[in-house]
Amino acid sequence: MTPSPLSDDGSQKHAHLLQLAYQGDGAAIATLMNRHLNRHQITASVTWEGNRLHVLLEAARIPDTEPLVSVIYRTILKLQVPTLKALKVSCQKPGSLDIVWSHEQSITPNLAGDSDLLQPPPESPQPPVVAPISLADWLSQKAQTSLAELIQPLSDLKEPESAERFLRFSFSPSETALLALGSIRQVLQVQSQSLLKVPDMPGCVVGICNFHGEMLWMVDLGLQLGFQGSTIGQGNRRSQAGMAIVIQSQGKSLGLIVPQVIDIESHDLTQLQPATADLFPATLLPFIQGYLVRSSSPVLDASTLLGDRRLQIHAAWLTPR
Repeated sequence: MTPSPLSDDGSQKHAHLLQLAYQGDGAAIATLMNRHLNRHQITASVTWEGNRLHVLLEAARIPDTEPLVSVIYRTILKLQVPTLKALKVSCQKPGSLDIVWSHEQSITPNLAGDSDLLQPPPESPQPPVVAPISLADWLSQKAQTSLAELIQPLSDLKEPESAERFLRFSFSPSETALLALGSIRQVLQVQSQSLLKVPDMPGCVVGICNFHGEMLWMVDLGLQLGFQGSTIGQGNRRSQAGMAIVIQSQGKSLGLIVPQVIDIESHDLTQLQPATADLFPATLLPFIQGYLVRSSSPVLDASTLLGDRRLQIHAAWLTPR
């Protein structure tokens, strides 16, 4: 088993925090923002002033106004709080009451947009059977959602050159892992009735579905890795739904059905350690690119998952891009 997996209680608290943020709770919004701002030595507090939301930043080194305000504005816009009419962002040094800079603007909800990961490509020739969902829909359906798709990456505030962004997800009821965002085409919600089962396939293969006009094969990642599988491919209930991560490598694509998609995180690649047999079971070890000790997380390798010899027997069904 992987060491120190994200607990179910932690996931529930994370989802509850997001729900409060969508309801406009200032403390919840500040907590979520600080998970990303703190690594840049910035701390935010959020309060309501009538219909105006005031984000007060404290930073020893005062950041540039325009890029940071833009990031915060896009973040708050995605919450779509109906009573919100204006956003004020101010910045001061810790321990000082003097405001170094302040910016205020009205809120125009119609400008809100969803993240690229959760949106179909605009050139899609027809609506896919397995449709991407917005964060608001995802949360309302009580699924675990992505914090970093709510809190936009601070691209204007430089991260270490060795930093890379990863998607965290669970692949069994108690195990989580990471995948590099560069290997992910899209995150989808998939309904059991959209999957066409195919006989005489490996046990981890759930079926095929229409993905932007392509035939995409869906694999239960938990079963592929030797753990407990998802329920979407089991039984005859046609109302089952689950999450799928569409990965790509060397012109091939594959859908990985997982119990939960949790978050997007940045990690320092110089901290990636080799995976060893004393930490991971034999069924999981071949698919691990490395292990991040600080976050207690294995990093899975998309090319190895696609190159699984059990799937290569049926290599023709891996979808060309």
